[in-house]
Amino acid sequence: PDYEKHPGLNFVKGQHTILKKGETLFMPAKYWHYIKYQKPSIGISFRSLSKLPFVLDGFAFVAFKMHLDKGLRLALGDKWFQYKTRKAKERALAEINSYKQKMEAA
Repeated sequence: PDYEKHPGLNFVKGQHTILKKGETLFMPAKYWHYIKYQKPSIGISFRSLSKLPFVLDGFAFVAFKMHLDKGLRLALGDKWFQYKTRKAKERALAEINSYKQKMEAA
């Protein structure tokens, strides 16, 4: 990974597992994950309703945020994309700095 471009990766601790036939892995809501099949297989995913804050967040996205984003992309084009990218980087760096301060205080 490019740790200079993505400094938050310095604080990521991954987990690795190999599931055997009949085993199940629970993934909590909003967790990033990557799945690689070792041989041809059938994978089944089940989604269930999350607790109320997650449900409301999903509803707000479908009902409002998605359409607002689409409208702003049409109206502002690349400027909107650049703005969202800049804000995401600012938020990520703020989280990284907050995490660093907590680790130094511990």
